[in-house]
Amino acid sequence: SPPIVPRSIPSSSRGRRGRLPLLLLGIFCLLSACRTSSMEYRGRMEPDLYRGDFTTLLEDLKGAAAAYGEKDRLLWYLDLCAVAHYAGAYRESNDFCQAAAQRIEELWTKSIREEAAAMLADDRALSYRGTFYEHNFLHTIGMLNYLLLGDEEEALVEARKLDERIDLLLQQEDDIRYQDPLGRYLSALIHESTGAFDDAFIDDRLAFEAYRLQREIYGIPIPRELANDLLRMARKSERYEEERHYRQTYSIEGGKDPFAHRYGELVIVVECGFSPYKIPKVEKKGLKRTLPAFFDRPPYVHYVRARAIGSDRVVGSATLLDLGRIARVDLDHRIARIVRRSTGRALLEASVTLGARQLMGPAAALLLGGILLPSGEADLRCWSTLPARVLMLRLPLPPGRHGVALKFYSSYNSEIFREYLADIPIESGRRTFRVIKTP
Repeated sequence: SPPIVPRSIPSSSRGRRGRLPLLLLGIFCLLSACRTSSMEYRGRMEPDLYRGDFTTLLEDLKGAAAAYGEKDRLLWYLDLCAVAHYAGAYRESNDFCQAAAQRIEELWTKSIREEAAAMLADDRALSYRGTFYEHNFLHTIGMLNYLLLGDEEEALVEARKLDERIDLLLQQEDDIRYQDPLGRYLSALIHESTGAFDDAFIDDRLAFEAYRLQREIYGIPIPRELANDLLRMARKSERYEEERHYRQTYSIEGGKDPFAHRYGELVIVVECGFSPYKIPKVEKKGLKRTLPAFFDRPPYVHYVRARAIGSDRVVGSATLLDLGRIARVDLDHRIARIVRRSTGRALLEASVTLGARQLMGPAAALLLGGILLPSGEADLRCWSTLPARVLMLRLPLPPGRHGVALKFYSSYNSEIFREYLADIPIESGRRTFRVIKTP
């Protein structure tokens, strides 16, 4: 039915103003189509994630493109990449990693139309672009996938892509948070194993400096094995002054060469738990608005001990990455911009609704309020299928095939469960990689 026009409005304005509610209804439909549809589906993933039923979840997830929608296409690729990695489908995981990387490039240039829609409604009207640490870890998963497939060359290609992404971020803003010590560390391990000692030293140094400078931010100490690698690669690449500098400045004693006595090395990466997910946090002071906040899911496993069968030596894990902490710090850095956008939308809603009430009456104002109501809702999208924490164990072993027993401990130092890795091949002067996913 035609809109009710108050008699006080001049007849010459009735046609133009009578079309306004239809225009507003069109905007409402557009913005409704822009909003994310993935949150409900991703909520149903939780039981399968914690059961570790990744193969079944992967098959379900492949058919969930419509549930995620076009705006969350990147998030769909990211979840597929992580779940396929956990399921041991490393080639498929790499395919999804490549699709995600391509989607990131497509979204790199901001859409003016999307930005305008977000100003009218909320950030959920924007396509999900991911965060810097999600982009970085995408390449880390790619490196691990290739290492588990035995393809060191392609793993190094992923390492170079990570370098390029970090360099691009640092060109925009010189922020130590953008450095990725885990990716550099893995790259250094590969380079040493292939005899590229100069490249290994460069990556060891970058990883060492990143851990050193990020320690106050994320609380992760420099891994002892990394410090030992740095000195060893400095010697092997004939950088004696730099070896002396790091030894004296940071009191690094230097450890044993894992490849001494013609040994090889087993590197076990443990991916613990799942990173935090976002929840809405309502601010009641001043303008009412809802902001995103992270809800922690502390992993069950805090540290791991490993022993090769037939050996008395027990090796403990080192924490390499706390993605939960990284996610919270990143949100803290972005929250001021989120607040400004939310405040601007709240003010716009108030002023436009008031103007509509005066111009067209309560009915049109109510419709407009319904359109702008989502401006108070927070964007809760994030890559929550990432691990919460990443640990590493390194075991020097003689050439041959080995079994390794592992014990997993909680933060209360109580043993949770055990696992056994059988028939692991070790070559002299080479590294063998294994990845374990824990709840």
